Order: sequence, then C-alpha cells, then structure tokens
Amino acid sequence: MNYEDNNEYIVPVVDAIILNENNEVLLVKRHKNPFSGMWVLPGGKIDVEDESAPAAAKREVKEETGLNIEITHLFDVYSDPKRDVRFHSVSTVYIGHVIDGEIKSQPGETDDVRFFSLSQLPKMGFGHKQIIEQMQKQRKKGFVKAYDDRELSVYAREWEKNGYTGNDDYLSIAVDTIVRNKKGDILWTFRAKRWCTNTWILPGGHMKLGETVVETMKRESMEEAEVEVEFDRILTTAYGPFRNPKHPTLTVVCLATLKQELPFEENIEVSERHWVPVDNFPTPIGFDCEKLMKYYTEFLKEGLTQIV
Repeated sequence: MNYEDNNEYIVPVVDAIILNENNEVLLVKRHKNPFSGMWVLPGGKIDVEDESAPAAAKREVKEETGLNIEITHLFDVYSDPKRDVRFHSVSTVYIGHVIDGEIKSQPGETDDVRFFSLSQLPKMGFGHKQIIEQMQKQRKKGFVKAYDDRELSVYAREWEKNGYTGNDDYLSIAVDTIVRNKKGDILWTFRAKRWCTNTWILPGGHMKLGETVVETMKRESMEEAEVEVEFDRILTTAYGPFRNPKHPTLTVVCLATLKQELPFEENIEVSERHWVPVDNFPTPIGFDCEKLMKYYTEFLKEGLTQIV
C-alpha cells in the first residue's frame, strides 16, 4: 500500500540509533523527499511480513546501510501526527550496534552512509537530531530492554489456521496499558466483546487517526475501565503475525499510574474490572496479554539498563 496516496491509516515505522565504540551514530543521507539531501536515522515502515518490530529495524538498517545490527534497547515511541508531513506515523526508536557488514548506500533511497560524532551532528530531517539529543540526556539513567519474543499465543495459533478476517494489506496500531495502583496491583478487564470473549485482558484499543499514543491510552482506559491514568513510560511495542484475528496489529504497551477510579458500569466491551497483584495473573488471559505481563515482570527485576 502506498501510504502517501492513502492517509486513512496510521503508519507504523521504526528508526534505529546505531552507536559504535567511538561514541558515533550511524546516519544516512536521504535521496527522496521529504528532506532530500539531509541526514536521518536509518529506518522505515514496518511491513506486514516482518516477524517483529525489532526485525523490521534490522531489515531497514541492512537495506539502507549494508550493515547487520543487533537491537539491544527500546528508546521511545514518537506519535505526534504532525511529525511527518506525508502521513500520521508512529515511530518506534531502537538502540543497537553493528555486528558485521560493509557500509554501502541504497540507490534511490540513500545517497551516503556515515558515522557522525554525537557532539557534531549535521543538519537532520524528521526531528531526528532532537531524538538523538533526547537519547543522550536519558543515557545515564539507562533504557528499557528491547523485548522480541516471537512465539505465537494460543489464540494466534488458532487464528493463523483461518487467516485474517479483515484487511491484511496494512498494519493497524493499538495501545495497551499496564495500569498500576499505589499498591502496585495491576488493572485487568473482563472482555465482553467478540474475540477472546470472557477472558481477562489489559485495557486498550486501536489508535484513531490524529491521536498520540498517550491520548489513546487515556481514552481507552476511561472508555473501557472508567479510570483516569497518568502516563509513565513505554514498555515495548509488540508486533507479530495473528496477534489480532482481524488484521496485522502493532501494539504500543504503556505503563501508567492510576489517578482516579470512577464507579464502574458494564459496557459493550468490558463486563468487569479487577485489581490483581502483579505476581498473580487472573485466568483465563486473552490475546497475548500474558506475554506482555512477562515483559513487565522482567522490567521490574532488571529496571533500566545501560548501553554496553
């Protein structure tokens, strides 16, 4: 699908901050507009065929630079609808390093590929210079590990047999939220809607065109569970085949803190809400929420880690 001709959909993309032992960052000079002739981070659209978001980042870097990389950390997710003049994009920004390969540009895509000192960055497009500067400020605190578990859930294995029920030409984007209260308990909702009916899932739903990730997180938490939440950080972005039965879906997973809990009434999507200790998952769990919670328990143990 040519998103530049059809901007009815939010476009999921990946960008990679690839650092070397000299504290330099890998940049590519764009051939195409927008920002033709300017330097940017290597990256591009996530394809339906990609096995995961980190896999998409590795593919894009290989295509644009000739280098094979390892993804180690997730830096952040950028979702301002105005950050790309062509369409509303949601960019997952990873951090990694080169494993092997020979630097070479991609005709028609990149005119040059170089490592630049972090203290002497060139003029850059897509706001990538600001992203690198924000990464530098966060560096002493550390970053979230880049999770990349590609094992299909029980539901995904079943859905794979029948294929997608909807349009599988593009990726939709959803936001799931791990909401914590003062005791550290996790908010679960009992799903009343089709697909994984009568299972416990995390509050969440699909992004609307023009929304940011945080706006979607707050809207879905209120609509489904009638809770007001405060955004804390991005935990991961999860993508893989048949995570959703209707169409390929990239899910941004947020961590949030409860601000206010309103009286709950059963709605079209959720029949119950329940707070559960983090080490005591409810059953049965729908979609791949159990995997997302395993990521969260790993994060609680490891915290933020440094770039090696």
